[in-house]
Amino acid sequence: DIQRVADEKFSSWDWVYAQSHEADIVRKAKLSCGKVEVRVSLYHGVIAGVSFGGDFLGDLPPDKLAEALKGVKFDRAAVLDALSALNVHNYLDGVTAEELTDLVTNG
Repeated sequence: DIQRVADEKFSSWDWVYAQSHEADIVRKAKLSCGKVEVRVSLYHGVIAGVSFGGDFLGDLPPDKLAEALKGVKFDRAAVLDALSALNVHNYLDGVTAEELTDLVTNG
């Protein structure tokens, strides 16, 4: 019972992200477009800011991707929903919304 309660409480999104006032997350991956680094700033489990770096290729700068993620709850479904409204491959050649979501949220 103790393990079940611990798993239910301390593994929940509310406990891990919403309880934290501020957090910064950095994730890196080699994707089809090149090396991508994403820095995510969180405030109470909501994305406050995002920046992209790396040697990736894309037709458009990723600023619009970053802007689309501001104010989004930091969970996979919400991030995927925000990115699915954009043509991610225009910003990161050959990358899908699902792949970028996995990078941002650590899938």
